[in-house]
Amino acid sequence: MKKFIFFPLWRLDELENKLSEMERSGYRLVKVSFLFWFTFVESKSKDMRYYMPITVWRDRSMYECDHAISRNGGHAIECRYCYFSIYRTSAPKEKISLLYGARMDYVKSVLLHKILLFLAGALLFLFVIIAEHGRIPRYDFIKSISAVIIFSLFAGYNLYGYFKQRNKCKKFEKEEM
Repeated sequence: MKKFIFFPLWRLDELENKLSEMERSGYRLVKVSFLFWFTFVESKSKDMRYYMPITVWRDRSMYECDHAISRNGGHAIECRYCYFSIYRTSAPKEKISLLYGARMDYVKSVLLHKILLFLAGALLFLFVIIAEHGRIPRYDFIKSISAVIIFSLFAGYNLYGYFKQRNKCKKFEKEEM
């Protein structure tokens, strides 16, 4: 069965829980293609956990998470055209909770980088508009303003996600103590 599941970057943990619930109800994830298309097959119900490290904007911490989950019996799921990879493991959540914490902090930093990138794009177009004020045709002016608005909307969307992720990180740290 193929299923379209949309999720923003800051909701990876909710998607992992949903995939674990589907595994318990007898549907095993076998492949992810084109970012949001998940392919499931019927299987025997098992208590498995899913872990999703980020594969773009990667630094050493995510590679170490990949190695750690592999050492704890993680089985990689085939993912094509995705910004994440997926591992299925039977390890108890307590054993891999540090990996979840590392990934949560990493998602927060990725969202911050995306905010800065979109704000830089908006400022670049804004500077072009200011520098060329009065010399650019009206149509190009409207296109430039549209680009500033779109970049600002994406920055706002990621800013919203950043604050959601920051609150999740604080909550996770309190639970760990």
